[in-house]
Amino acid sequence: MTRLLARLLLAFAVVLAAPVFCTALVIVLVECTSWRMFPLWLLVAECVTGLLFVIAWIAVWRGQVVWNGWRRSLTYASVLWSLGVGSTLGLGMNAITNEEEVGIIFAGLFWFVTWIPSTALVWRETARERAARLKTIAVGTVNCPNCGYNMTGLHEARCPECGTRYTLNELFASLQESAGDLEPEAPDAPGRHTQN
Repeated sequence: MTRLLARLLLAFAVVLAAPVFCTALVIVLVECTSWRMFPLWLLVAECVTGLLFVIAWIAVWRGQVVWNGWRRSLTYASVLWSLGVGSTLGLGMNAITNEEEVGIIFAGLFWFVTWIPSTALVWRETARERAARLKTIAVGTVNCPNCGYNMTGLHEARCPECGTRYTLNELFASLQESAGDLEPEAPDAPGRHTQN
């Protein structure tokens, strides 16, 4: 089993476990107190489940995501944005049905449904990240200089990923440049600039 398949199966298990955990927590809280407190315990259970879900979701996908400052910030923002969307739609359902419990259930559901796609957008690999990843795993291959797609074995000098056309000279120059990036630099080689 590949790591990606294992991550997909874990993600699926986390998605299935969230409503089961939330329901079990509500039942335990209500049974320990009284049914009058049901709306409050439902809200508490959804908040605890949401927090645990965020932690589990990040734990499952953390190895696939390049974590930098802006991506962390966008992840926090996506949690808040999803909470805002879920709360707004939950209040709308509460106003329509005039049932507090229905509003709380739909708020949690809308948060859940908006946060998963937002992580897919925020954590998606950029073209630069993809090119860097492909360069590390595919030494000696011909990658598209524009998007990093592996063009080894293609019958034409057009990238099927981004559509950019190249001459063979451009692809050969790109291959030499990437091979040069992997060679260690001599300490005081003439004509080379050191990076600070």
